[in-house]
Amino acid sequence: MGRELGWPVWVYAEIAAGMLLLILFVRAQHRTERSGREPLVALSLYRARSFAAGSAVHGLLFVAMGATFLCQTVYLQAGLGWTVLHAGLAGVPFAVSTSVFAGVGVAVLAPRIGRRVLQLGAVVWAVGAVVLILTVEGASASTSTWAFIPGFVIAGAGFGLMVAPIGMFTITDVPVEHAGSASGLINTTGQLGGAIGVAVIGTVFFSLVDLHAPAVPSAMFGPAFQVALGALVALMVVAAVAAQHLPAHVVAEPTAG
Repeated sequence: MGRELGWPVWVYAEIAAGMLLLILFVRAQHRTERSGREPLVALSLYRARSFAAGSAVHGLLFVAMGATFLCQTVYLQAGLGWTVLHAGLAGVPFAVSTSVFAGVGVAVLAPRIGRRVLQLGAVVWAVGAVVLILTVEGASASTSTWAFIPGFVIAGAGFGLMVAPIGMFTITDVPVEHAGSASGLINTTGQLGGAIGVAVIGTVFFSLVDLHAPAVPSAMFGPAFQVALGALVALMVVAAVAAQHLPAHVVAEPTAG
């Protein structure tokens, strides 16, 4: 709304108020936990290196996902003139690839290469984004859907390799009695990450569209989508580095008998 309304002062006031409320909330949760009561957010969980690093990777994952899905949808429909159904069906290869490689990541790669499965996923997703950047470079309203399929498939594979195994690495060092709180915090981190990605990268995306307003739709939305994809690549580089702080492997619980 800030961009649409010309960034009035009240928008900045709301952002400042939100930051202040966040600081007060964190302090209140810290006092609650120190007094022995049950906090809404158990901040002590972040003292565990695996949980802090895993939450960071999880957050970056959903920042990238939320922003990319928004910008991709707008680009395909407004930039290339595809219908809602067309744009939706074009995303099916991404979904299928995600499902397949999520299973591969958890059942095959994670037990063998440990945390490197997350780093591999980040690299693969970044490669998929680069492929899409190159595809968008020469795309127009007459470009075939098939031109985008390789990028969608590669990106889906990278996302799948990350989104499924990340949870098991994040809660490795979390005490059993805090497992519920940890799970809730992981989900909340993903939701916040998606919202931040849409807000920040989405704002940049539409601002770049405005800069190219006199051009044809593909030239208006294409460069903006490429910048969003470039941001995804940068986020995946950071995620790969953050994943280095996770446990090398997840130790399976011994079974009885």
